[in-house]
Amino acid sequence: MKPGRRLLAMIAIWAALALPLLLFDAQTLRALWWALGAVVLIVAGLDGWRLRRMPAPLAERRLPSALSVQQPHTVRVRLTSASLQPGTLLADHHPGDSLRQIDWKATARRRSLISREYQDEQNQQVLLMLDGGRRLAMPVGELTGFDHALNAALLLAFSALKQKDKAGAMLFSGDQPRWLPPVQGQQGINHLLNGLYDLHPSHHASDFSLAARQLVRHTRRRALVVLITRLQQEDRDDLMTAVSLLRRHHLVLVADMLLPEQQALSRRRPGDFDEALQVCADAQEQQARQQLHTRL
Repeated sequence: MKPGRRLLAMIAIWAALALPLLLFDAQTLRALWWALGAVVLIVAGLDGWRLRRMPAPLAERRLPSALSVQQPHTVRVRLTSASLQPGTLLADHHPGDSLRQIDWKATARRRSLISREYQDEQNQQVLLMLDGGRRLAMPVGELTGFDHALNAALLLAFSALKQKDKAGAMLFSGDQPRWLPPVQGQQGINHLLNGLYDLHPSHHASDFSLAARQLVRHTRRRALVVLITRLQQEDRDDLMTAVSLLRRHHLVLVADMLLPEQQALSRRRPGDFDEALQVCADAQEQQARQQLHTRL
């Protein structure tokens, strides 16, 4: 809502009349100027009240019956109003939605602009494959590597459930292989805790290809499969076979564990020949694991 030209002219004249007051200190002129300002204020109030009571104009955008790609089209806007003054400026701005969100077929069919809103697809599945073999039985601080892997798996499952996705878990190479079907909802974390709280690492070797076949038998619905383990160079062939099998049905993410002792060893400055051999041996192992990462 903008003031009219007459009101703007009155305000300009009233402001210009203030100049003589700066040159002549006359009480009568000052009182007259303030009285005129009161009149301008009343006129502005009445003008605003009148504009608020005026009905809003009706606008209708008319589109062609068919819209062709990469072809110019004429769009007409029809205004219906009894209060618009001659010379009114019409600005038809570009819609705020992205062109990719506009449904052109529905727009042409309904003869009005139709925009679609998209949201991330929910109800996805996250399946956690937890290695229960002997390689994760080593101590890492006050816990074992398996305890750290289990904590990471539960944290990831909790995050997925908060995003309204489904989370499930499978233990492989353990004394008692376990399968927890994917669940959904905030109470799903309790289901996973109850199903995983009594797990411990076994003395069995990790068999990745067998675990992949077991997971595929349990479910083939597409999911993000997170394999949590500690990779070793001798796992290359078995692991590549397992990943190839899982990728036929799922997205696969391999979560490798880095031990704090090895991370500290990579930054250690050897003090004698034995420590130098230890640092070199660890560097060689880390290089082999990096090559396996690259191949994955």
